[in-house]
Parts: sequence; C-alpha cells; structure tokens
Amino acid sequence: MRLYGLICALLIGASVVSTVVQAVSPAWLVAGFGVGTAAGIALTRIHLPARDDETGIVTASMDAIGITLLISYLVFTLLRGRILGQWIDEASVISTVSLALTAGVMLGRVIGTRRGISRLVAAAHDESPRHGGTPPAGANTDAVS
Repeated sequence: MRLYGLICALLIGASVVSTVVQAVSPAWLVAGFGVGTAAGIALTRIHLPARDDETGIVTASMDAIGITLLISYLVFTLLRGRILGQWIDEASVISTVSLALTAGVMLGRVIGTRRGISRLVAAAHDESPRHGGTPPAGANTDAVS
C-alpha cells in the first residue's frame, strides 16, 4: 500500500508539473484526476479481498466482473491517446490528462483497497468470541478470561 501511495504521489506531482510547464488549464488536471479516482475505486472491484480464517491472511481473487474490468482498463490504457484524442486536440493536454488519469486511478485503487481491508478487519472483529461471534474450531470455550 505504501508503494502505491508513493507512486500515486509521484504521479500527482508529475501531472501538476506537466500542467504548469505546458501551460495547460488546471481544469484538465482536475477533470482527469477526478475521473481517474472514480475509475480507480471501480477498478478495485477487480481483486476481491478475502480473509483466510485458518491463517488470518488477506488474499485477493478475481471474478468475471473483475476480469472484464481488467480487460477494459488494459484496452483503455493501450488506446488512451486515440480515445482522448477524440475530445482533445493538443498533445500537451493529452499528456497532462493521461498523467492525471493514471494518478487518479492509483489513488482510487489505494482508497478502494484500504476500504476493503477495513471491512475485512471490522468483520473479523465482529465475529471474534469477545464480541459475541462464534469461537474458531478447536478453541477452548471452557476457559474463563
């Protein structure tokens, strides 16, 4: 997560520098970042986090919706210049928007992943024997704590 956060911060910085150096309207930066963040949160759906009860390790798996989102994202990434070129004429704006989109996607993925892990931790906490949940198999329920 920290690595994703660091990469996201670097991409945000690069997109801001690109906006200033290439004299692009900040509205393009904000729009690209906003759309990218929303897409990143949606793309978090690619990997569904789950907690293994035996080991306590959080793992991620893909389902059909996640695979479809991944393929769509890869196609967009490969054709980004052509897709954005439909609405944007200047190459400098396309590069700035591309950086902002990428930074937003990274931030959205971090937000979505943290949200998913928080839900797993909260669910595990609610299911613990101290909070009214059922004890794990093989647990000594006779002991008084």
